[in-house]
Amino acid sequence: MKLGLISGVVTVAALLGVGGWALSQEGVPSCSEITIAAAPDIAPSLQRIAAGYGERLQESCAEVTVEAVEPEKVARDLAESGTTTPSTLPDVWIPDSSLWLTQARSTPHGALITPDKGASVATSAVVLAMAEPRARPLGWPNLQVTWAQAVQRFRVALPDPTRNAVGLAALIAAQPTAASSPQDHTAYLALLRGLAPRTSPRVTDLVNQVTRTAGRSSEAVAFPVSEQTVWRHNSSNGTASRLAAIYPSDGTPSLDYPYLVLGRGENRAAEEFRRYLITTDARRSLLRDGFRGPDGVPGPQLSRDKGVDPTLPKPVLTPADAAGFALRAWRTATTEQRG
Repeated sequence: MKLGLISGVVTVAALLGVGGWALSQEGVPSCSEITIAAAPDIAPSLQRIAAGYGERLQESCAEVTVEAVEPEKVARDLAESGTTTPSTLPDVWIPDSSLWLTQARSTPHGALITPDKGASVATSAVVLAMAEPRARPLGWPNLQVTWAQAVQRFRVALPDPTRNAVGLAALIAAQPTAASSPQDHTAYLALLRGLAPRTSPRVTDLVNQVTRTAGRSSEAVAFPVSEQTVWRHNSSNGTASRLAAIYPSDGTPSLDYPYLVLGRGENRAAEEFRRYLITTDARRSLLRDGFRGPDGVPGPQLSRDKGVDPTLPKPVLTPADAAGFALRAWRTATTEQRG
């Protein structure tokens, strides 16, 4: 299968070691093709891994193409796949979060070709980011706040939770438990109403806005973002525009980057590449880029001098319908705002 829109593409002829060569009509070995649609934050890492894929294996050949595609687009395409040309869909999808599966599987055909789960290739904690010059006077890196307290104490902006997994994960982390009182649910809706006017379509917009105004504003602005985004930003920017990662004390959700082989049939080449991603070399490559392993354990690159905390964060216990509950509450809050 092929993707219609391509961004940041790496294609590599990789030796798989899964059987004999396939021959073209001219008698020349032909390669099977795998297209992988990966979330833009992890796509560059996967492209480098794919580029080295063919150096270790022998006997059979595949072309692995890794393309950076927003998870929102792929989820929408899969949900609409009953009316979509199959050639526009990837063979493998690696979104930033399994939260996207609810949307992708929301139609009968989407559920038919999209698995209900996938093996994680990496993780990254969802944190609250703040300009470091604003965070230090508040007690960072020892600042202790819950998600709800952060909304009360800071001016929290939100990546649109219908378009960004980190925004949705933050809403899930802040939502009341099943045992909560009606007053807690009322307070949750009030919290969402307060966030609705401060919503941004993209995480990058918030990163640019907060770091650009850090030296000119005394206001403490925070926003949900992946730990890896903080690490990447601080690794390539000077001290004046650094971000500080705040880990809420009531738990930190994580992006899980599932490896999802799409379609109904077996895809041997896609499965072989998945196996390669769990090799020591591939895992080390992802850790070097600021991700954690599927078990949450970081590499040495994820260090405090990059504005993050390598300690294993406290997880958020997520009920089965947490994403649906959060999105329904969000729609209620935003509809009231428009009214």
